[in-house]
Amino acid sequence: MKENKTLEELRTAAADAMTASKGLFEVWRELPVSEVAQCCTQADVGWLRELIIHRIYPVNAFELLAHIDVDSAIEALLDRYLGEAVSPDTKFGGYSFELDTMLDDLVEIAGPDALKRLVQRNGFGRKHLNDRRVTDAFADALNLDAKQWNTWLKSNLTEKVSAKAS
Repeated sequence: MKENKTLEELRTAAADAMTASKGLFEVWRELPVSEVAQCCTQADVGWLRELIIHRIYPVNAFELLAHIDVDSAIEALLDRYLGEAVSPDTKFGGYSFELDTMLDDLVEIAGPDALKRLVQRNGFGRKHLNDRRVTDAFADALNLDAKQWNTWLKSNLTEKVSAKAS
């Protein structure tokens, strides 16, 4: 029966995925990210972005990606979390947690100017600046209160972005 064969294939694929996930978890847990990043090359950027896209340990993959290539990390944020076409309300999973962690990592690795580069980048979804989850994540990453956040935002948005964010 074809259905039994298909079910067996599904069971095998699921078992393989769970084994791989467990192995990947163990590696991430013990990985000295900043040291390993020194051995990485541009060739590693692609598979790290794929992990983020496929939601396979995206926070871990983002941290390593940010160590390797800050611009690629910013692009990953735009593609999956903060781009014009991204709708966090249709995203499955922990949008707030992931975004908060990723922005914290970005600031820790590349400094606060990385967030300035992010909001000034073409494709940044300015509509997200009206989302409390986003503003809280930025403010937390920059260690700012609400008033300081508004000041930071106004001073770091370009005129083109500023006019559309209002």
